[in-house]
Amino acid sequence: MTAGRANCHPHHYPLTSIHPQAMAAATAAIAAHRQGKFWQHHDALFDQQDKLGEELYQAKARDLNLDRERFNGDSGTAYY
Repeated sequence: MTAGRANCHPHHYPLTSIHPQAMAAATAAIAAHRQGKFWQHHDALFDQQDKLGEELYQAKARDLNLDRERFNGDSGTAYY
């Protein structure tokens, strides 16, 4: 850590018992993070919460020019 700077490491706590897309949205955001686009992907999902699902995750990955093969592989990884 550099003096005068703080690191922010977001953590997800997907509430799967009340939201069926919680886990998938969290893993998609983490997959985007692995390519340096966490906040862009996170904000897009947050802005379109009513449309959460695989179609939206893929569309945002495409819009952010993510490596789709890598994104899909990382999205399938269990983090929790």
